Amino acid sequence: MESIARANLWMRTASRVIVRIAEFRARTFFELERHARKIAWERVLQPGQPVAMRVTCKKSKLYHTDAVAERLAASIERRLGAESRLQASEGSVDDEPERDTPAEQLFVVRMFKDECTVSADTSGALLHLRGYRQALAKAPLRETLAAGLLMGSGWTGQTHLTDPMCGSGTIPIEGALMARRMAPGIKRRFSFLEWPGVSPWTRSY
Repeated sequence: MESIARANLWMRTASRVIVRIAEFRARTFFELERHARKIAWERVLQPGQPVAMRVTCKKSKLYHTDAVAERLAASIERRLGAESRLQASEGSVDDEPERDTPAEQLFVVRMFKDECTVSADTSGALLHLRGYRQALAKAPLRETLAAGLLMGSGWTGQTHLTDPMCGSGTIPIEGALMARRMAPGIKRRFSFLEWPGVSPWTRSY
Protein backbone atom coordinates (compact mmCIF):
# COMPACT_ATOMS: atom_id res chain seq x y z
CA MET A 1 0.00 0.00 0.00
CA GLU A 2 2.92 2.34 0.67
CA SER A 3 4.22 1.72 -2.86
CA ILE A 4 0.78 2.50 -4.31
CA ALA A 5 0.62 5.74 -2.34
CA ARG A 6 4.13 6.82 -3.38
CA ALA A 7 3.50 6.01 -7.05
CA ASN A 8 0.28 8.04 -7.20
CA LEU A 9 1.74 10.91 -5.22
CA TRP A 10 5.07 11.28 -7.00
CA MET A 11 4.84 9.95 -10.58
CA ARG A 12 4.81 13.01 -12.83
CA THR A 13 4.27 11.41 -16.25
CA ALA A 14 1.93 8.43 -15.59
CA SER A 15 -1.76 8.64 -16.50
CA ARG A 16 -2.86 6.23 -13.78
CA VAL A 17 -1.53 3.49 -11.54
CA ILE A 18 -3.14 0.07 -11.76
CA VAL A 19 -2.47 -3.00 -9.62
CA ARG A 20 -2.83 -6.54 -10.95
CA ILE A 21 -5.14 -8.59 -8.75
CA ALA A 22 -5.54 -11.73 -10.89
CA GLU A 23 -4.06 -13.55 -13.87
CA PHE A 24 -5.37 -16.79 -15.36
CA ARG A 25 -6.08 -18.66 -18.59
CA ALA A 26 -9.66 -18.82 -19.87
CA ARG A 27 -10.87 -20.16 -23.21
CA THR A 28 -14.53 -20.56 -22.20
CA PHE A 29 -16.96 -18.55 -20.09
CA PHE A 30 -17.07 -21.46 -17.64
CA GLU A 31 -13.33 -21.12 -17.05
CA LEU A 32 -13.65 -17.34 -16.78
CA GLU A 33 -16.41 -17.61 -14.16
CA ARG A 34 -14.57 -20.31 -12.20
CA HIS A 35 -11.41 -18.20 -11.90
CA ALA A 36 -13.31 -14.95 -11.29
CA ARG A 37 -15.05 -16.45 -8.27
CA LYS A 38 -11.64 -16.90 -6.63
CA ILE A 39 -10.58 -13.24 -6.99
CA ALA A 40 -10.48 -11.38 -3.66
CA TRP A 41 -12.70 -8.52 -4.88
CA GLU A 42 -13.38 -7.50 -1.28
CA ARG A 43 -9.82 -6.17 -0.99
CA VAL A 44 -10.56 -3.31 -3.39
CA LEU A 45 -14.38 -3.00 -3.31
CA GLN A 46 -17.09 -2.09 -0.84
CA PRO A 47 -20.35 -4.11 -1.06
CA GLY A 48 -22.71 -2.45 -3.55
CA GLN A 49 -20.04 -0.06 -4.88
CA PRO A 50 -20.46 0.92 -8.57
CA VAL A 51 -18.00 -0.81 -10.87
CA ALA A 52 -16.54 0.23 -14.23
CA MET A 53 -14.98 -2.44 -16.45
CA ARG A 54 -12.65 -1.50 -19.30
CA VAL A 55 -12.24 -4.73 -21.27
CA THR A 56 -10.13 -5.50 -24.33
CA CYS A 57 -10.04 -8.88 -26.09
CA LYS A 58 -7.45 -9.79 -28.72
CA LYS A 59 -6.52 -13.14 -30.29
CA SER A 60 -8.70 -14.97 -27.75
CA LYS A 61 -11.59 -17.45 -27.84
CA LEU A 62 -13.51 -15.02 -25.66
CA TYR A 63 -13.85 -11.93 -27.80
CA HIS A 64 -17.14 -10.31 -26.66
CA THR A 65 -16.04 -7.57 -24.26
CA ASP A 66 -19.49 -6.90 -22.78
CA ALA A 67 -20.00 -10.60 -22.05
CA VAL A 68 -16.64 -10.78 -20.27
CA ALA A 69 -17.52 -7.71 -18.19
CA GLU A 70 -20.92 -9.15 -17.26
CA ARG A 71 -19.38 -12.44 -16.04
CA LEU A 72 -16.87 -10.60 -13.90
CA ALA A 73 -19.56 -8.33 -12.46
CA ALA A 74 -21.65 -11.39 -11.58
CA SER A 75 -18.69 -12.91 -9.73
CA ILE A 76 -18.32 -9.66 -7.75
CA GLU A 77 -21.97 -9.79 -6.70
CA ARG A 78 -21.66 -13.41 -5.56
CA ARG A 79 -18.43 -12.75 -3.65
CA LEU A 80 -19.54 -9.54 -1.93
CA GLY A 81 -23.19 -10.50 -1.50
CA ALA A 82 -24.46 -7.21 -2.95
CA GLU A 83 -25.32 -5.97 -6.42
CA SER A 84 -22.80 -3.58 -7.98
CA ARG A 85 -23.88 -1.32 -10.84
CA LEU A 86 -21.77 -2.07 -13.90
CA GLN A 87 -20.50 0.35 -16.51
CA ALA A 88 -18.70 -1.52 -19.29
CA SER A 89 -16.62 0.13 -21.98
CA GLU A 90 -13.89 -0.63 -24.49
CA GLY A 91 -10.79 1.25 -25.57
CA SER A 92 -7.70 2.65 -23.93
CA VAL A 93 -7.61 3.04 -20.18
CA ASP A 94 -6.53 6.66 -20.74
CA ASP A 95 -9.30 7.65 -23.16
CA GLU A 96 -11.37 9.58 -20.62
CA PRO A 97 -10.17 12.45 -18.41
CA GLU A 98 -12.55 11.59 -15.60
CA ARG A 99 -15.30 9.08 -14.89
CA ASP A 100 -18.86 10.27 -14.38
CA THR A 101 -19.14 8.75 -10.91
CA PRO A 102 -16.05 9.27 -8.73
CA ALA A 103 -17.22 6.45 -6.41
CA GLU A 104 -16.83 3.90 -9.23
CA GLN A 105 -13.99 1.42 -8.97
CA LEU A 106 -12.39 0.87 -12.37
CA PHE A 107 -11.07 -2.55 -13.36
CA VAL A 108 -8.85 -2.96 -16.42
CA VAL A 109 -9.37 -6.40 -17.97
CA ARG A 110 -7.22 -7.68 -20.85
CA MET A 111 -7.81 -10.91 -22.75
CA PHE A 112 -4.80 -11.68 -24.94
CA LYS A 113 -4.16 -15.12 -26.45
CA ASP A 114 -6.63 -16.56 -23.90
CA GLU A 115 -4.68 -15.12 -20.95
CA CYS A 116 -6.84 -12.92 -18.75
CA THR A 117 -5.36 -10.22 -16.51
CA VAL A 118 -7.51 -8.23 -14.10
CA SER A 119 -6.12 -5.01 -12.63
CA ALA A 120 -7.64 -2.49 -10.23
CA ASP A 121 -7.21 1.23 -10.78
CA THR A 122 -5.71 2.96 -7.74
CA SER A 123 -5.81 6.55 -9.02
CA GLY A 124 -9.42 7.47 -9.81
CA ALA A 125 -9.32 10.57 -12.02
CA LEU A 126 -6.37 10.58 -14.42
CA LEU A 127 -3.16 11.74 -12.78
CA HIS A 128 -2.72 14.76 -15.04
CA LEU A 129 -5.56 16.31 -13.00
CA ARG A 130 -3.24 17.61 -10.30
CA GLY A 131 -5.94 19.27 -8.20
CA TYR A 132 -4.49 22.77 -8.04
CA ARG A 133 -6.51 24.41 -10.84
CA GLN A 134 -9.54 26.34 -9.58
CA ALA A 135 -11.02 26.71 -13.07
CA LEU A 136 -10.56 24.23 -15.90
CA ALA A 137 -10.26 25.36 -19.50
CA LYS A 138 -9.20 23.65 -22.70
CA ALA A 139 -5.44 23.42 -22.85
CA PRO A 140 -3.30 21.90 -25.62
CA LEU A 141 -1.05 20.11 -23.14
CA ARG A 142 -1.68 17.72 -20.27
CA GLU A 143 0.34 18.22 -17.13
CA THR A 144 1.87 14.75 -17.47
CA LEU A 145 3.11 15.55 -20.97
CA ALA A 146 4.47 18.91 -19.83
CA ALA A 147 6.43 17.17 -17.08
CA GLY A 148 7.70 14.63 -19.60
CA LEU A 149 8.91 17.39 -21.92
CA LEU A 150 10.81 19.05 -19.09
CA MET A 151 12.35 15.78 -17.93
CA GLY A 152 13.25 14.82 -21.50
CA SER A 153 14.93 18.16 -22.10
CA GLY A 154 17.34 17.54 -19.24
CA TRP A 155 16.16 20.60 -17.26
CA THR A 156 16.90 20.06 -13.57
CA GLY A 157 15.38 23.13 -11.95
CA GLN A 158 18.77 24.74 -11.37
CA THR A 159 18.55 27.22 -14.27
CA HIS A 160 15.98 29.71 -15.58
CA LEU A 161 12.96 28.28 -17.41
CA THR A 162 11.38 30.30 -20.21
CA ASP A 163 8.20 29.30 -22.02
CA PRO A 164 7.71 31.70 -24.98
CA MET A 165 4.37 30.07 -25.89
CA CYS A 166 2.92 30.20 -22.38
CA GLY A 167 -0.88 29.97 -22.44
CA SER A 168 -2.44 28.32 -19.39
CA GLY A 169 0.97 28.01 -17.75
CA THR A 170 1.14 24.22 -17.71
CA ILE A 171 4.86 23.91 -18.44
CA PRO A 172 6.02 26.65 -15.99
CA ILE A 173 3.77 25.25 -13.23
CA GLU A 174 5.15 21.75 -13.71
CA GLY A 175 8.64 23.24 -13.74
CA ALA A 176 7.96 25.02 -10.46
CA LEU A 177 6.74 21.78 -8.86
CA MET A 178 9.87 19.99 -10.04
CA ALA A 179 12.20 22.77 -8.89
CA ARG A 180 10.58 22.87 -5.43
CA ARG A 181 10.62 19.04 -5.20
CA MET A 182 6.85 19.09 -4.59
CA ALA A 183 4.79 15.96 -5.18
CA PRO A 184 2.47 16.51 -8.19
CA GLY A 185 -0.39 14.67 -6.48
CA ILE A 186 -0.26 16.48 -3.14
CA LYS A 187 -3.47 18.46 -3.83
CA ARG A 188 -5.75 15.59 -4.87
CA ARG A 189 -7.35 12.35 -3.72
CA PHE A 190 -6.96 8.81 -5.07
CA SER A 191 -9.45 5.98 -5.35
CA PHE A 192 -7.34 3.46 -3.38
CA LEU A 193 -7.89 5.58 -0.26
CA GLU A 194 -11.47 4.25 -0.19
CA TRP A 195 -10.45 0.58 -0.36
CA PRO A 196 -11.46 -1.65 2.57
CA GLY A 197 -8.59 -2.09 4.99
CA VAL A 198 -6.98 1.30 4.30
CA SER A 199 -6.37 2.94 7.66
CA PRO A 200 -8.23 6.15 8.63
CA TRP A 201 -4.83 7.84 9.06
CA THR A 202 -3.96 7.09 5.43
CA ARG A 203 -7.33 8.44 4.24
CA SER A 204 -6.76 11.73 6.04
CA TYR A 205 -3.23 12.29 4.74
